[in-house]
Amino acid sequence: MAKVSVIVPVFNLEQYVGATIESIKNQSLTDWELILVDDASTDNSLSILRGYEQTDKRIHIITYNENKGPMYAREQGCKLSQGEFVTFCDGDDELSENALEVLVKSAVKEKADIVIGQFETVFSDGRREPYSINAKLNYGNSRESLFKSVLMKEIPQGVAGKMFHKDIVKTQGLVIYENCTISEDAAVLFQYIDKCQRACVVSDTTYYYNQRNSSTTHSCLTNVQIECVCKTTVLRLKVLNKYPTLKREINNYFTGNLIYLSLRENEGNVRGLLKKYDLIHFVSYQNVFKFNSFLDAVKIIIKRDFKPVAYFFNCIKMLTKINVTKMTKERILNALAARLMLCGTWLPDVFYLRLLFRLKMGFWPNLNNPETFSEKLQWIKIHDRRPEYTTMVDKYAVKQYVADIIGEKYIIPTIAIWNNVEQIDWNSLPKKFVLKTTHGGGSCGVVICRDKDTFDKHVAVEQLIHSLKQDIYRSYREWPYKNVPKRIIAEKYMEDCQGGDLLDYKFFCFRGEPKYCQVIGGRDTMMTIDFYDMKWQHQSFHEPRDYPFSKNLHNKPKNFEEMKLLATKLAKDYPFLRVDFYDINGRVFFGELTFFPTSGMGGFDPKEWDYVLGKYILLNCSN
Repeated sequence: MAKVSVIVPVFNLEQYVGATIESIKNQSLTDWELILVDDASTDNSLSILRGYEQTDKRIHIITYNENKGPMYAREQGCKLSQGEFVTFCDGDDELSENALEVLVKSAVKEKADIVIGQFETVFSDGRREPYSINAKLNYGNSRESLFKSVLMKEIPQGVAGKMFHKDIVKTQGLVIYENCTISEDAAVLFQYIDKCQRACVVSDTTYYYNQRNSSTTHSCLTNVQIECVCKTTVLRLKVLNKYPTLKREINNYFTGNLIYLSLRENEGNVRGLLKKYDLIHFVSYQNVFKFNSFLDAVKIIIKRDFKPVAYFFNCIKMLTKINVTKMTKERILNALAARLMLCGTWLPDVFYLRLLFRLKMGFWPNLNNPETFSEKLQWIKIHDRRPEYTTMVDKYAVKQYVADIIGEKYIIPTIAIWNNVEQIDWNSLPKKFVLKTTHGGGSCGVVICRDKDTFDKHVAVEQLIHSLKQDIYRSYREWPYKNVPKRIIAEKYMEDCQGGDLLDYKFFCFRGEPKYCQVIGGRDTMMTIDFYDMKWQHQSFHEPRDYPFSKNLHNKPKNFEEMKLLATKLAKDYPFLRVDFYDINGRVFFGELTFFPTSGMGGFDPKEWDYVLGKYILLNCSN
């Protein structure tokens, strides 16, 4: 008899199942049997399984002619299993090389019915995200403690990545639903835990969950699948009714899950099925506020790298219905925006920008006939993609571009350029210098050294590494940054002989005509932002909306007219361009060119100024 039975349900996984089987064949523990359950695949999966069966006597195949779902497939595998222990692996995931050995040793040593391994999510872009489970957790014979950890999401909800004693999986009376493709493994896990005497956690990573865009968990659900969630919820509640001390955890768990389901799917369909299965009370507003579960549900959404975006729209809709503070609402929207920027990179530009704009700005943008400054910048992102834009936003290449138009004397000298932090020659740098990444906007990629003797190089390196990982195109769809090489430049440290705050003068130019000058000060203390018109009259609006005015009005710089003329030359061919300068020791120096200040999502206060500046941007929206 084999020590371990590995059960793998397979349905149309011809691209991935080979890697899954290889990960099992390569185990350090060799005393195993592999039961492959083909769930009526219509692709080449079964042929691949038969090929492996012919080359290894430890591999067995179960087939049937009708698709019945992974819950049923796993159960059929359990019935035929001969191992003392049983573990499950989905047909597009993989086991670590020593997974079986680690799990079996722990099961024997702890005399455990369930052993829980660590697992990692592997994303399609190569990123890895561990699901950290506290390896010090030892549940002994306390099923309540184990259930509590599951309900609080300290332990993954499914059966994959865990090892079970045969007496658990072969127990009589296990409820199985055919054609159930979602939440089915959680329903089985709850039934297994209910029969468990002892459980433990190991510190080794044993399971790699490969997240596919097309997987059931990350695609929109049909009504049949939503009904399956309701059925398995009723089943889990039936099991948990035996544990009255977990009433609060049970309520929060199902309230969060079912609100999450409502957010990501058609809310009307979900509510109808929740009523049918007597679950509607979990998503009532009274229950939400009683247990503060709405915020918990949003946290669940934020933590998941979820592909469909319906839940973003529905979350916005639900936020308008409930009575939470403005600060709480803004925090939730900002968190959702951050999550969208992390996981929504696959979305088309227009769809992505509309959703991000709504989360950031509080209203849906009109991208067909934009009126506001903010909306028109989003239109430019989509429709105006001239090749020279890449050069114009590259912090290194733009210097020559600008020098060719207005002259070399306006350029801050470059000391050196490197491709990564490892190449930086710290010894060659002067006592004072500035480091910048070439591919980013704002100050996130700027490191200033005012005294090399006290300069913290390690902090600088960390900041530069972080900046080199940023992708403004990916996060905000600012096309000019898409192909900018990610490099580091060292520049001469510029300071005014009179000391004090070094001011940025940023000219908002429309078809080459400067209309407003944004003055930024206090970068080392408390940043202030002020706008002046071309007659140097202070303006009463903020952009971005969250920064204060300076306490005292700024004096008009002596070189203001020269800066205006230079800005006109640089911006003459573009619907909008912000041109930045410094006035240092009576000389003008070029700063940078920016097409999308705060990516067009910083907001104006008062809001009507968004329309005022928008009128200056002339677009051909018939394109």
